[in-house]
Amino acid sequence: MPRRAVLTEAQRAVLLALPNAEADLVRYWTLSADDRRIIVSRRRLHNRLGFAIQLCALRYPGRMLQPGEVRGGVSDHVFALCHLLGFQFAPRIPNLSARRLYLFDGPKPGPDIAPLVAGKIDEHLIAAHWDDVIRLAVSIRTGVVSASTMLERLGSYPRANGLALALREIGRVERTLFTLDWIENPEERRHATRELNKGEAENALHRAIFFHRTGRLRDHGIQAQSHRASALNLVAGAIVLWNTTYLEAATRHLHQQGRPIGPDMLQHLSPLGWQHINLERFALRVNRQGIPESAAF
Repeated sequence: MPRRAVLTEAQRAVLLALPNAEADLVRYWTLSADDRRIIVSRRRLHNRLGFAIQLCALRYPGRMLQPGEVRGGVSDHVFALCHLLGFQFAPRIPNLSARRLYLFDGPKPGPDIAPLVAGKIDEHLIAAHWDDVIRLAVSIRTGVVSASTMLERLGSYPRANGLALALREIGRVERTLFTLDWIENPEERRHATRELNKGEAENALHRAIFFHRTGRLRDHGIQAQSHRASALNLVAGAIVLWNTTYLEAATRHLHQQGRPIGPDMLQHLSPLGWQHINLERFALRVNRQGIPESAAF
């Protein structure tokens, strides 16, 4: 016998939505001294942050966060500043079903969008602080203050700060428009995923190379850290050059045999692979002056 559904999908989405109201955040997402003692026992900073957020979400609304689900806060400021400076912030949006949209007063959303709507845009708040918003945008554009500095300050402002709240509302408008375009344009989603995979592949190559000292920079001086990072980039660049050279030779060989590879296939090739390279043992030959002459893997 099928189980009876007590709540509709829309009601369930509202019930399990993450808090947005100031009173709910203060009431349910404030960490006690006991909470902080447990959180600091985690080894790394990102583990502590993730544990703290999961702890708050378990208290309210009483569920675990889904993979890729994050709170909007700072990203709303980024969306707003990018719009004010004349370009579009275009991040990759995972887990679309968990995104929340904000609408102006007026037409009601359709049945497909209604479960994603979390609230209304406060137009009066934007109008009340519009002069401050324009002043901030001009200051960033003219170089009086950097965007990164302002984003850091906006993130640390009290929630009652009018400028931060007005930028949040503007960011919600831009984030909602971008999310709707993201939903309607699957090709854009595929393109963003491809670009993200390229970055992840490069990071994976660096992690594979940097196995010494478990992949951590333990040097205290900035110059020593820069030298070690430069050496890592040099080795990674050598591997990319090696792979590119032989991928080109293989492509040319197939073309000479009458088996050309079209552009639609070439775009899936990457010179970032390292599985065919021995990274565990290598020899570096140096001359009497200590200058490397050759290396062999």
